[in-house]
Amino acid sequence: LKVLCEQNDITLILQTIPSVPVRNKVAMNQYIKSLGLRYIDVNAAVGAGDTGNWWGTGTEYDYLSSDGVHPSVYGARAIAAQFLVDMPEIMQYV
Repeated sequence: LKVLCEQNDITLILQTIPSVPVRNKVAMNQYIKSLGLRYIDVNAAVGAGDTGNWWGTGTEYDYLSSDGVHPSVYGARAIAAQFLVDMPEIMQYV
């Protein structure tokens, strides 16, 4: 994908994937960060640690939904905000 984007003058912007209690994504995120490409840091947006505990774990403001995999409304808002921080030019398409 990276080569294809380079050949076609396309800016590739990656995204980190937050760990959840049943899936650890630490190695994948380290790899994404090591590539030297731009990325949206979704992992940081939801506060996912190595164990997959997101901001607000166990509270009514939990960023992780009750299915233990997807973001809640709070997590989705944090992810959307992170897109604006890491890729502000997206606003030109609104």
